[in-house]
Amino acid sequence: MRFGVLFGYGRALFAASLVMMGAVVAIAGRADDKAVPELSESAQAVADLGMAQDLIAYGRRTKSPEALLMAALILHRTPSEKVGDAADTETPAALIEEARKARADDKTLAGLADQAAEAVSETARGAVTGPRNMGGVLAPGAKADITVVCQPRTNTIFRVNGIPVAAPNRRPVPPILQVEIKDKGRPVGGGLGTSVGSGYGSEEGGPVTVTILNPTPNPVRFNLYHN
Repeated sequence: MRFGVLFGYGRALFAASLVMMGAVVAIAGRADDKAVPELSESAQAVADLGMAQDLIAYGRRTKSPEALLMAALILHRTPSEKVGDAADTETPAALIEEARKARADDKTLAGLADQAAEAVSETARGAVTGPRNMGGVLAPGAKADITVVCQPRTNTIFRVNGIPVAAPNRRPVPPILQVEIKDKGRPVGGGLGTSVGSGYGSEEGGPVTVTILNPTPNPVRFNLYHN
């Protein structure tokens, strides 16, 4: 697979998407010092999926189709297990076609899109499975409470992304979400933004509650990734 040129663009795009989008990354304190600090492959995959969503939002906001191509490659390489009403609107193939149409007369971009299309037509090499993808649509002021069972002595990585939902006759606003993670009623992570990440681990593990609130006047679709 010919990733070289695209991943050359990717190094710059990854940094730009995180800085220019103002992504919120709140790393929660671990419950105790014995929690394992290293990220598992599935935990890293959660971070990669969240970055793909950041790149999609960045590419659309700044009209940078190269970011959409990078996101397509990440989503192809990092499959997730969809649970319930998980969003399934951003497929690699659809993102590649969206990128093509953004600058239809750009031959360089067309070449990059061809490379991406060839890559996603093959089985992902070294793909990591394991992250779960939950989602839904929140009306203005609505919230969702989701229970996630954390494994003992393991860092669980959470990533929540807000996705705009068409709202006729309403002023467009960023798909901001307020996220709070609690362990037995004690806040252990969360944040406010269009992209919120937290990590948490404890010696004994067990269920934690992830509360996602839509504080905006428009409906917002959310994706919650976790390992």
